[in-house]
Amino acid sequence: MNTIEILQQQAKRLRKSPGRRDLTFAVYQKCVEEFGSFNNAKEKAELKLQRRSPCKPLTEQQKEYTQTLAKIVSYLTFDGHLCKNLKGFFISSNNIVDLLTFEEWIIEQFAIKAKKIEQNKYCLSNRNYKIWFFNTEVSRHLYEIGTPKGNKILTEFRIPEWIRENKEFARAYIAIAYLCEGTNKEKRPNPSIKINQYKNKEIIKQGLEFMEDLKNILSQFNIRTGKTSICKGNLRKDGIITKELKFKVSAKDNSKFYSEIGWLK
Repeated sequence: MNTIEILQQQAKRLRKSPGRRDLTFAVYQKCVEEFGSFNNAKEKAELKLQRRSPCKPLTEQQKEYTQTLAKIVSYLTFDGHLCKNLKGFFISSNNIVDLLTFEEWIIEQFAIKAKKIEQNKYCLSNRNYKIWFFNTEVSRHLYEIGTPKGNKILTEFRIPEWIRENKEFARAYIAIAYLCEGTNKEKRPNPSIKINQYKNKEIIKQGLEFMEDLKNILSQFNIRTGKTSICKGNLRKDGIITKELKFKVSAKDNSKFYSEIGWLK
């Protein structure tokens, strides 16, 4: 069966012209390779093109710095992903409630709803899900205010200055950071509260600066931290070597962390 016949068969099954996400990536690739683009292939198959309406420009109110926006940026920095082409973004979680809470923040800040919630097929756990949003205006704004885009392990970034310089924004940001990447599971009366990230070894210096940003936020609340450790990471399939960076809160300040920042897990 050729590519055109596959598209026509899918349209018959769906009772509508198929979108990109109605097809496997292999079929999409064949459309691009054979016809130059997905839409060109659909035109050849005499199927209706589905063009999205332009996204509405954000209002000044939607662009305002808020605690909600700080939480959104933090979630995308740790357990989320802002697409490199700035067409959309998602976060991942084992807890559907977390995804719905994130959607509430997006609605509150930007007045847009999620496109879909799907199972994360790249995660070993069958209980991991993604919530997707597609809006270029929101995506561009998130990038412009300091949200990293693309693969964060390979990208240099810092905590945005507008968050670092506002104590309540900083509190909101770091609470989400520890929700995503923090651990305190050691079996002892006063366990260590830790946080970590992986970074391409070629940009370790910037990774350390980011960890210092986190530590500086904690210091705003008089929470002491230990030295950032550089530990063995991984050898990726693309040959890039990563290193794990991590530090822990001083055990004497655990109760202060819980009272000032909270533990959302």
